[in-house]
Amino acid sequence: MPVKWTPAPYSLTLDELYAKDSPHSFRHNDIIYVGIMRSEVLPEGPAYVVLAVDAARPTRLLGSTVVTPVTPVPANPLWPSLSRDSSPPPR
Repeated sequence: MPVKWTPAPYSLTLDELYAKDSPHSFRHNDIIYVGIMRSEVLPEGPAYVVLAVDAARPTRLLGSTVVTPVTPVPANPLWPSLSRDSSPPPR
């Protein structure tokens, strides 16, 4: 079952997201990335090695890339919770 994600009501750059002390999951171009593995300095400027959901290999995005933070939606339990009443059901 695929994970559903809730987008934040704001966007920020990867540099700003990396500076936050929080999970680094985000959406960019309708792709969900589950984290920032490391930062690098490229001739174009700061960049980050990031991993997309279900990707076999990481990719790089510039720090100036605008992204939307996302959080996973809690999964529904497979079984309904048991009621506290342990009496047998009515007949």
